[in-house]
Amino acid sequence: MKNLLSLMLFVLLLTSCSHKDLSKIQNGMTESQVTAQIGEPSSKQQMPMNIAWWHYGDNQLVVIEDGKVSRVVPDIKAAEAEMEKALKNMDTK
Repeated sequence: MKNLLSLMLFVLLLTSCSHKDLSKIQNGMTESQVTAQIGEPSSKQQMPMNIAWWHYGDNQLVVIEDGKVSRVVPDIKAAEAEMEKALKNMDTK
């Protein structure tokens, strides 16, 4: 039982580390301001036109354009679901 509780605590700590408080991040912040507030992203994906997607865990995104924040997506899965719903509504009209 003690081992099970230790394992559960360990998993909880691991999953909580990947979730960042993106409410601290505002449009127009520089890259260094972002990393000072919430740390380095788990991955960076360079896009065309001087745009970068900074991933925090597997469900959070900060979009950087020309070295400054242009968009914050605290829940990628919810945003995808919202976009799918909007597209379906467009198809039915």
